Amino acid sequence: MCAALDAATETLAAAPPRALLIRAKGRMFCVGGAIDEFAGSGDLAAYLAAILPVGHRVMQRLADLPCPVITALQGPAGGPGVALALCADIVLASPAMILRAGYPALGLSSDFGVSWFLTRAAGAQRAADMLMNNRTVTADEALSWGLVAAVHPADALDSAARALHARLAAGPTRALARIKRLIAAAPDQSLAAQLAREAELMLASGGEPDAAEGIAAFLARRPPAFGRV
Repeated sequence: MCAALDAATETLAAAPPRALLIRAKGRMFCVGGAIDEFAGSGDLAAYLAAILPVGHRVMQRLADLPCPVITALQGPAGGPGVALALCADIVLASPAMILRAGYPALGLSSDFGVSWFLTRAAGAQRAADMLMNNRTVTADEALSWGLVAAVHPADALDSAARALHARLAAGPTRALARIKRLIAAAPDQSLAAQLAREAELMLASGGEPDAAEGIAAFLARRPPAFGRV
């Protein structure tokens, strides 16, 4: 799976789509590591040393994509699957979704950016509770923690995710990429620095055809037809 994700994200990085939807088939979203392979590896540290650079490259590419990223979590996510679940700009879930990192039960620390994505989304206290205490987080808890944007009935999740994907894919590509960069930078910036960056990117957006089209469409009460970058 790591190899397949590596190839897929390399393609995405070379030619980013207007929006990306990550979803899974079956009961689980992603169960994480193959524990039977851990046990049979003979040298767990060497086994992990071969996998981690690939998996971490995958997560970095997903985080660096300039387009909106959505995940649709129809079922449980565990271990590094938690990172894959939370790497998105907007996370949707069904009531069957649960998050459980599982690392301390195996005597392991976290990987694939789980600690980074979780702490940024839920804060240090909740990240510590979930990761150190091996806490299972339900869909309703994830919603209250800010880990997911919405919880949809199981039979409505896929259509809701696809509708969101279509809406974002039809949006102003450059402006959405700038919004994504601003949100990512905000936790580490002073207000003055963030205001300066907002001004810089707003001026760049204001000089582009998408802004003219959006304003014209608003005044004409019609849907905008944004261009593709």
